[in-house]
Amino acid sequence: MKQKFTFNLFVRTLLLAAVVFGPVALIAQWTNVGRAGFNAGMASYTSIALDKKGKAFVAFSDSSTAYKAGVMRFDTSHWVNVGPASISPGKAVGVSFALDTANRPFIAFGDSSGTGRLSVMKYNPGTNTWSLVANNISTGPVYKGTSTVIDKHNNLYVAYTDMGDTGKIVVKKYNGSVFSVLYTTPGKGYYPSLVLNKANDTVYLGFKDQFNGGKGSVVNVISKTYVGAGGFTPDAANYTSIATDTGDVLHLAFQDSITGGSGVMKFSGGSWIALGNPSFSSGTVTYTSIAISRGDTVFVAYSDTSGYATVMEYNGTGWSGVGAAGFSAGPVSYVSLVVDTLGHPYIAYSDGGNISKITVMEYVCSSPYVPAVVFDSSVCLGNQATLSIATSSLNGSLQWQWYTGSCGGTLVDSTLPSEIIVSPIVNTTYYVRGTG
Repeated sequence: MKQKFTFNLFVRTLLLAAVVFGPVALIAQWTNVGRAGFNAGMASYTSIALDKKGKAFVAFSDSSTAYKAGVMRFDTSHWVNVGPASISPGKAVGVSFALDTANRPFIAFGDSSGTGRLSVMKYNPGTNTWSLVANNISTGPVYKGTSTVIDKHNNLYVAYTDMGDTGKIVVKKYNGSVFSVLYTTPGKGYYPSLVLNKANDTVYLGFKDQFNGGKGSVVNVISKTYVGAGGFTPDAANYTSIATDTGDVLHLAFQDSITGGSGVMKFSGGSWIALGNPSFSSGTVTYTSIAISRGDTVFVAYSDTSGYATVMEYNGTGWSGVGAAGFSAGPVSYVSLVVDTLGHPYIAYSDGGNISKITVMEYVCSSPYVPAVVFDSSVCLGNQATLSIATSSLNGSLQWQWYTGSCGGTLVDSTLPSEIIVSPIVNTTYYVRGTG
């Protein structure tokens, strides 16, 4: 069980005093967002996104509607349909979606009514309906998923493996009126994953690159060039998932086909380097998904070697568990991960513990109480202060992690003892939780 202790350290420039007000301890744990298994039937291709207000949306295909696509959002206490329960003309495969600047969902999928070819739909909030933006716009059936992003100008980008184009990945742009092809991979490609550069809306594609031995590659879709070397992962890669941090540094998560473990590599200094242990998970994983907080904490979710949901985070020197390993009610598939503005990860998946319906969970803090927190009674501006926890336990966790900004925000220190030394120069809130 994880714990977070919050207290404010106010440093005065004239008075040589640091005062701690209202220490509060919270237990951090994975908690259901609404009801577990909340949709009607067995779900596939689950995908989660958060709007500007932090409200969660999920897109998926649902067995109760002959596997047509649906979208739901969390409304304070329960999940509600966004428009009708089923929105696609036929069975939907490879579902992905994104929200535009007005929080309007767009969804992309392979549509069985069009022999599996790509269709894109948009939500019309005024009438609570969905309409086709375009249908049957791929050469052949869509295979192994799609990926969709929308930039700040509301241009939509969608990537998909087109079996009508010898299994190559195609990236198309929709400018509000027409679709155009931006990029096609030189060879077959699978597990497409798109991300936007926050500074200038450059689009990057991460994928399993058969042109480079099935290893992971990242391409700048605008310049049509590889970022660093093509095929940079140690071995062939599956379940590729891409993200950028606040500095727009690219990170690619994947399953290593030889070890079966999860790995993350980032682009730094003109080359791709492993983030910590090249294969940091325990055993074989599937359905890897990456997300990065505003404090640049890297999170990776996956279905672990037992098939259950596990989330890991990189603390600057190594990987540790976020909550307990295998925290889901049953085996999971179609894992999708996002992080909110406070640094809290959300995970959505098809939940084998709930008849393969969708479950969404958030890693949050709850059950407040006041612990005994020990601190230096006085400190000069910029000088050192010792913060420690007098009455607490790691409760099975491996180490304490201290943050500023939020729980899981900017990492200050990782330590086994429940004590750190800080030198604050402005009003600072410190957080600490047990991890691993």
